Amino acid sequence: MAESPKEKVLNSLLFLSREDLLEINGKINTLLNSNVNASEAVKNYFRDLKNNGNVMEAIKEYKEKTGCGLKEAKDYIDGL
Repeated sequence: MAESPKEKVLNSLLFLSREDLLEINGKINTLLNSNVNASEAVKNYFRDLKNNGNVMEAIKEYKEKTGCGLKEAKDYIDGL
Protein backbone atom coordinates (compact mmCIF):
# COMPACT_ATOMS: atom_id res chain seq x y z
CA MET A 1 0.00 0.00 0.00
CA ALA A 2 1.36 3.42 -0.98
CA GLU A 3 2.12 6.05 1.64
CA SER A 4 -0.28 8.96 1.94
CA PRO A 5 1.18 12.47 1.54
CA LYS A 6 0.86 12.95 5.30
CA GLU A 7 2.78 9.72 5.97
CA LYS A 8 5.52 10.75 3.53
CA VAL A 9 6.00 14.06 5.34
CA LEU A 10 6.02 12.43 8.76
CA ASN A 11 8.51 9.78 7.64
CA SER A 12 10.81 12.39 6.12
CA LEU A 13 10.80 14.32 9.41
CA LEU A 14 12.27 11.30 11.18
CA PHE A 15 15.59 11.81 9.39
CA LEU A 16 16.00 15.54 10.00
CA SER A 17 18.60 16.86 12.40
CA ARG A 18 17.74 19.02 15.37
CA GLU A 19 19.10 22.05 13.51
CA ASP A 20 16.91 21.28 10.50
CA LEU A 21 13.85 21.00 12.72
CA LEU A 22 14.67 24.30 14.44
CA GLU A 23 15.02 25.99 11.05
CA ILE A 24 11.67 24.58 9.90
CA ASN A 25 10.09 25.71 13.17
CA GLY A 26 11.42 29.22 12.63
CA LYS A 27 9.99 29.32 9.11
CA ILE A 28 6.61 28.08 10.34
CA ASN A 29 6.56 30.76 13.04
CA THR A 30 7.39 33.42 10.45
CA LEU A 31 4.49 32.25 8.28
CA LEU A 32 2.12 32.20 11.23
CA ASN A 33 3.14 35.71 12.24
CA SER A 34 2.64 37.00 8.70
CA ASN A 35 -0.86 35.49 8.69
CA VAL A 36 -1.61 37.25 11.97
CA ASN A 37 -0.41 40.54 10.48
CA ALA A 38 -2.54 39.97 7.38
CA SER A 39 -5.54 39.21 9.57
CA GLU A 40 -5.00 42.43 11.50
CA ALA A 41 -4.71 44.37 8.24
CA VAL A 42 -8.03 42.90 7.05
CA LYS A 43 -9.69 43.76 10.37
CA ASN A 44 -8.30 47.27 10.22
CA TYR A 45 -9.58 47.72 6.66
CA PHE A 46 -13.14 46.77 7.60
CA ARG A 47 -12.94 48.66 10.89
CA ASP A 48 -11.91 51.80 8.99
CA LEU A 49 -14.82 51.39 6.57
CA LYS A 50 -17.19 51.04 9.51
CA ASN A 51 -15.73 53.94 11.47
CA ASN A 52 -15.92 56.21 8.42
CA GLY A 53 -19.67 55.64 8.18
CA ASN A 54 -19.55 52.98 5.46
CA VAL A 55 -21.14 50.18 7.47
CA MET A 56 -23.30 48.88 4.63
CA GLU A 57 -20.32 48.88 2.25
CA ALA A 58 -18.20 47.04 4.83
CA ILE A 59 -20.88 44.39 5.34
CA LYS A 60 -21.42 43.96 1.60
CA GLU A 61 -17.71 43.72 0.83
CA TYR A 62 -17.02 41.34 3.72
CA LYS A 63 -19.91 39.13 2.57
CA GLU A 64 -18.61 39.11 -1.01
CA LYS A 65 -14.99 38.44 -0.03
CA THR A 66 -15.70 35.65 2.45
CA GLY A 67 -18.79 34.05 0.97
CA CYS A 68 -20.54 34.14 4.34
CA GLY A 69 -24.18 35.02 4.84
CA LEU A 70 -25.58 38.48 5.48
CA LYS A 71 -26.09 37.87 9.20
CA GLU A 72 -22.52 36.59 9.67
CA ALA A 73 -21.10 39.56 7.77
CA LYS A 74 -23.19 42.02 9.80
CA ASP A 75 -22.20 40.33 13.07
CA TYR A 76 -18.52 40.46 12.09
CA ILE A 77 -18.61 44.16 11.16
CA ASP A 78 -20.71 45.05 14.22
CA GLY A 79 -18.13 43.26 16.37
CA LEU A 80 -15.23 45.37 15.16
